[in-house]
Amino acid sequence: LTAECVEHPLATKGVKALPIVRSGRYHFEVELLRDCALIVGWSGAMTLPSQFDQQAYGYSFDAKKWRCQAAAGSYGASFGKKGDVVGAFLSWSDLAGGSTPRRSLQIAFALNGRFLGTAFETSSEMTAGVAPVPLQPHICQSPAGPMMCVRLRGAEKGMALAYPAEGYLPLSAIIE
Repeated sequence: LTAECVEHPLATKGVKALPIVRSGRYHFEVELLRDCALIVGWSGAMTLPSQFDQQAYGYSFDAKKWRCQAAAGSYGASFGKKGDVVGAFLSWSDLAGGSTPRRSLQIAFALNGRFLGTAFETSSEMTAGVAPVPLQPHICQSPAGPMMCVRLRGAEKGMALAYPAEGYLPLSAIIE
């Protein structure tokens, strides 16, 4: 699966992928097929491909975390060169204790196989046994640099992860 911006955007443009992840520990990668400026991450189904709103978590080419339409602090290292591989990790877990069931979410990233640590961590109550907003892969072009041309790795059997991570399954495991 490849995605490419062919016109320079006046605002951000993006793509989202399936499947939607509701539980477990999963991982996908974005391989840059040319120099480009983008944000890689996870978002809820209602998040537009062109933005990182309150249901989205991202890691940008200029070494920043993105959430709620803005940079949320420094994170990791800069990327954007042809051949870079950005890994996006998601880990759902149920929390014990308390009268209302809660679910925890951790989002982390890797750059060229080097794990960068947890970027986001949140928890929320499960209402009527339903987990918080399920997430899906999200790749967003930045208006601040070269247009993207990327390959999604780990979402289908024919395009394996370049850097598999212990304890995480590729997205393709959900739909197998």
